[in-house]
Amino acid sequence: MLGIGVLDLAAVGLFAVASTQGLISVVSTLGSLYPVATVVLARLLLKERLTRGQLAGVTVAMAGVVAISAA
Repeated sequence: MLGIGVLDLAAVGLFAVASTQGLISVVSTLGSLYPVATVVLARLLLKERLTRGQLAGVTVAMAGVVAISAA
């Protein structure tokens, strides 16, 4: 539990630093991708299978990030 708390504190701190250093539109978009990271880590570390809906969600989320950062 302590490790989770430390990592959560680090994530919030890094988000705060990034929002003062970069474009808030990009920072908030990338920060909202934590569910995608959870799905990808479950696939890589736990060898879980992605459903079609999860795969579609990851694809759409990544396409959105590309569209926002390209604009």
